[in-house]
Amino acid sequence: MSKGLSLDCVINEEALKMIEQKYSSLNLPITPERKKMAELPRGSKVLRNPVGTAPGFAVKKGDFLVVGFPGVPQELKEMFKLYADELFPPKGEMVEFFVKARGVPESSAAPVVERLVKANPFLYIKSHPQSSEGSSYIEFHVYSVTSDPRIKSACERVAKELASELIKMGAVIV
Repeated sequence: MSKGLSLDCVINEEALKMIEQKYSSLNLPITPERKKMAELPRGSKVLRNPVGTAPGFAVKKGDFLVVGFPGVPQELKEMFKLYADELFPPKGEMVEFFVKARGVPESSAAPVVERLVKANPFLYIKSHPQSSEGSSYIEFHVYSVTSDPRIKSACERVAKELASELIKMGAVIV
């Protein structure tokens, strides 16, 4: 990853101390292979591994945050749970509006959804085909994560516009 980021790969002293402590507690020596786990991109923040030994890291490169976790699935999952909020803080609250429509195929609604999302890139529209008591319908979720009240209003407006467009296509809003 260091090479891909155009950063030097260096022994991170904090990571090395974590690794040394782990193997010392197991009465095992630090071998070159074990020491290699401390090689991280220069400038990385070390992420403690609560399950295994190899640390993870986070490093800023331009406008991007690059995160590396060990490849063992259980380690990766636990580290993501531990660091997700710190590394990827929410940028506001979830704003969500629902539109339930009967009588229009999801594929027919897709161009309308695409147009609305393209015109409003701050939101996302997800369609969920459903079936209940022998009747099918599509539940559309119009949502965004925001702290801006204007975006909340815009999401509501887009949900109403979606309902209106679906009605023009013959749908019944339920």
